[in-house]
Amino acid sequence: MDQSVAPPRERRTKLNTLQVLRAVAALAVLVFHASDISRVLGFTDGPHPVLLHLGPLGVNLFFVLSGFIIYYVHGKDIGIADRARNYTWRRFSRVWPLYAFITLANTVAELAVGGPFEGGRILSSLLFLDAKPVVNVGWTLVHEAFFYAMFGAAIVGGRKFAASLVVGFCALAIFAQLSSDETDSLYHWVFSAQKWYFVTGLGLACVFANQLQLGDAKASKRFGIGLFAALFVCSIIALPFGSLATRMGWHLMVALAIAACVGLLVFCETRFNLWLPRSLVYIGNASYSLYLVHSSVQYHLMKIASKISPALTSDHLLFTLVVVSFVAILAGILCYELVEKRLMKWFR
Repeated sequence: MDQSVAPPRERRTKLNTLQVLRAVAALAVLVFHASDISRVLGFTDGPHPVLLHLGPLGVNLFFVLSGFIIYYVHGKDIGIADRARNYTWRRFSRVWPLYAFITLANTVAELAVGGPFEGGRILSSLLFLDAKPVVNVGWTLVHEAFFYAMFGAAIVGGRKFAASLVVGFCALAIFAQLSSDETDSLYHWVFSAQKWYFVTGLGLACVFANQLQLGDAKASKRFGIGLFAALFVCSIIALPFGSLATRMGWHLMVALAIAACVGLLVFCETRFNLWLPRSLVYIGNASYSLYLVHSSVQYHLMKIASKISPALTSDHLLFTLVVVSFVAILAGILCYELVEKRLMKWFR
């Protein structure tokens, strides 16, 4: 079949559920960081037990949504090699410009207060190569960039190649996670447990291929259901064995549970007139800006508050954290309106 001419794109159904969930994920990470920053600055012994897993769950939700959205937006591009260039540009222009802006802004801020200039770290951050980048939440974008590259290969390779790629990746990930708890090697980073969340998000979009009007819906749905079933069986088998197997099993279970919750909400929106708060939809639209700027704003405002009045971070810590987090949300919204929207327009 000649793939040199791509068929016209069809208009996708807008899913506000995804934006609401992005808002929930961003706010979960923000609340966790508010608690954790108070620990870093010595105001508390550590995050509140209730909040301890909130940040990781927020990040995991982001990863599931990324897997879902990438197939939702670009699923029809698989097998049409001419669309790989457009796909690459769209992913780059959506993620990199704002990330680069925030990275450089953070660098300037650190230099202004006497911090060292770390050229290598800045460059590796901008290239998504640093697991400890200038922007502290940027480590998640390193995983995002890897997933985008894998999906780009699937677009060029076609649907059979894409299915083989997913199955092969899952098999290697299981082997890597059961063979060692080493985390510093490139091999174990590539096949780390975080990748399960992208995979389950991708599988969920395959299950909803018919409702989302994606190409080859029947085959995609069968593949998605088969993938979920296989991962569920793997998690059940792994859980009782302890140590590495149990850890992998729990990650699989959490990934599948998050995907199931996302799927339930998507089903309700596609089948029923599901009411969703406009405020959360808007925060979801601004979630990338909010995600990138919130922790820096929280950290510096907490330091300022402690210098203005020590009582603000001792006797009135909860009140101070709430105010600081609210200001961080406003900063994220301002970044979205004044920076992100303009960058998206320029790079469109």
